[in-house]
Amino acid sequence: MRKIYYGLIIGFALLTLMWTCMNSVFGGMCGNQIITEQLSSDKKYKIIVFVRDCGATTGFSTQVSILRNDKKLGDDDSGNVLTISDHYYGNKYNKYGGADVKSEWVTNKKILIRFDNKAETRIKENEIKGIEIVYKEIR
Repeated sequence: MRKIYYGLIIGFALLTLMWTCMNSVFGGMCGNQIITEQLSSDKKYKIIVFVRDCGATTGFSTQVSILRNDKKLGDDDSGNVLTISDHYYGNKYNKYGGADVKSEWVTNKKILIRFDNKAETRIKENEIKGIEIVYKEIR
């Protein structure tokens, strides 16, 4: 019985060590470059437009998130409002190589997002945190 107990403890320790090593090598490979950050007039929320890059085998995807003003966008965070694929073949790019996106607060409960509607979207929400999201073609 004692051998099984020690075997379980050693096995658990080895699995924990392997997970830690794998996470340090492969975890956190993505990075976010903030393009714009805008506070709502009541200063409760902010819109963040950013480009996400997850290494050499992926392109630059443009993403948008709405966060509470006291929260920060981390490198492991992806967009909760809009995510435009890295397979963008239009002609409206931002300075980091992703599709261009413009955002603005209309009211404290409504935002306007402009982007090329030919862009392939993975996430396109119409409401987040009680805030309505309206989309228009970028000019």
